[in-house]
Amino acid sequence: MRFLKAFITKLLILVIASFFLPEALQATSFTDLSKALKANRNEVTELTISGFDAIPVSVFTFKRLQKLTVRNGLKNIPENINELGALSELIFVDDDLKGIPENIKYCKYLKDLRFINCHLFDLPKEVFELPALEKLNLKNNQIARLPLDFNDNYSLKELNIKYNKIKILDDCIQRFYALEKFYFSGNPVAIIKGNWDDERAFKKLNTVVMKDCNLENIPVFLCKNINYLDISNNKIREISDEEVIQLQNLGILNLENNPIRLLNESLFKLRKLKSLQIDKYESIIIQLSEQSNICLSFSIQDIDRNKSSFKPCGKKKGMIAIYLSEPTKKRKSQSQNR
Repeated sequence: MRFLKAFITKLLILVIASFFLPEALQATSFTDLSKALKANRNEVTELTISGFDAIPVSVFTFKRLQKLTVRNGLKNIPENINELGALSELIFVDDDLKGIPENIKYCKYLKDLRFINCHLFDLPKEVFELPALEKLNLKNNQIARLPLDFNDNYSLKELNIKYNKIKILDDCIQRFYALEKFYFSGNPVAIIKGNWDDERAFKKLNTVVMKDCNLENIPVFLCKNINYLDISNNKIREISDEEVIQLQNLGILNLENNPIRLLNESLFKLRKLKSLQIDKYESIIIQLSEQSNICLSFSIQDIDRNKSSFKPCGKKKGMIAIYLSEPTKKRKSQSQNR
């Protein structure tokens, strides 16, 4: 009986509280526009629409809409997109966009902006001038170069421009002063341009992923403070002592699918290095001398997906784990052609 009374009491409290909950707690998510329009429009905070070549005018009636996802077919973003004044997430996936309106910079609460596989060729500087933007994802587009003339940015923490057509990496990215994660894989970089000497730059940057970028050297201008570096599938042949000096905070390094034949011992003197992944070539030379903090592990690991699980092998504090994986078929075929 006592438990029944307690249950009834809690139920009554929940019923009474529901009448006094602020609107912000009565959020509702919809994946069907017609159902969203039939609901209480003040409660619609998340909406996903698909198959529209233009954003329906009715979407702008949801004044508390915080997250909008548009998939499969959108061709134009309306100039008045900033009238969705409560937006914090705006996502476009598998669309065929002609461009991005300049008025997007007036979406003052927008924190997460994504254009994934949207056939974008150009990026207006106004995207980088969004005052609250923390994450920008431009993966799988046709962008050839980033805008150069945007204002200094102190909000963006994560920039993903993987698999575009960028051949020139400009020093403008130094002006993302809050940047923590930089994903650049799959861009055919031919030129690294500018003066990379801004002392305020990359203070918070901890993760750099630059796979398949035609790199011949470690991008040390990005690496002074980073913990995680993935530069696999490039053309790096050696790591110099001068480059190692710039890697003092490095904890995890992925060098897979690079034609490296010698690992300089100075690399293993990095005091924070815990995991290194490289191909197991028969001819590779690893200089260890009398180092006692090295542990070789002949196993295939995926650092990008499992970096949180990487721990030094053995029980000794500070031991470095070197993961020697089998060269991929791609690398084998390349070595046969040489």
